[in-house]
Amino acid sequence: MLLTLSLAVLGAGLTPPALAAGGQIDARSNQSYIYQSGPSALAYVDQVGQGNFSRVEQERGSSLSRVRQLGEENYSEIKQYGWTTLQNSAEVLQLGRHNKAVVEQNGSGNRAAISQASAGIWGSSYGEYLNVAEITQWGTGNWANIDQVGSHKATIVQGSPCQLAIGNRASIYQLVGTGSEASISQMGSLNSAAISQMVGGGEASITQTGYYNNATIVQWAANAPVNITQSGNRNVANVVQNVGLPVEVTQTGHMVTNIVVGTR
Repeated sequence: MLLTLSLAVLGAGLTPPALAAGGQIDARSNQSYIYQSGPSALAYVDQVGQGNFSRVEQERGSSLSRVRQLGEENYSEIKQYGWTTLQNSAEVLQLGRHNKAVVEQNGSGNRAAISQASAGIWGSSYGEYLNVAEITQWGTGNWANIDQVGSHKATIVQGSPCQLAIGNRASIYQLVGTGSEASISQMGSLNSAAISQMVGGGEASITQTGYYNNATIVQWAANAPVNITQSGNRNVANVVQNVGLPVEVTQTGHMVTNIVVGTR
């Protein structure tokens, strides 16, 4: 089941003075560039066709970007930056094969969501995956989610180089994706990461550095190994599988509790 975020939720409370929109229908190799330097900006991009490119850059806080691409071999990039920025939202929806979506955010209280779905054979111009999704968030209190249907690759990175980031949340949901790959990396404390792979699935890994972090991986009818690595104190790792596949949990620190590895 492909999940998408509601713009009404993402944009709640925003009264933007700036609006940029681009609509491209039944076309190939189109390029859309949007740059907004003011606060509370909105950017909407809709592209239907093949080989399209979209880039949105927003420098101030309380901004919203939404990109929808229907077709194959499309690329979407959203950058929301500036260390003083707050509560930005980014949403990407891609339906088709051979697509790639990238979201980068700096600051606190940001939200990012990527949804991808495709049908077809194995293989992609971005490697061995049908679609690729990447979210990078530097700061605290951020939220990231990737939903994928098909054989895809998903990557989420959250935190800060100085490991002062706290309260970040990351989740990846993959459905019917033989050979898919999901990875989450978090630096800081009080963070949570969750990966769910249903029917097919693939390699799943979570890496956390810091304290009081929580990692959960659930696999149902999946066919690839699981790896959780945690460095710090009072971290929690949970793995639930319905088939007997290799599970590796590595924890370095003190007062590590509630390690659960189960088969259902």
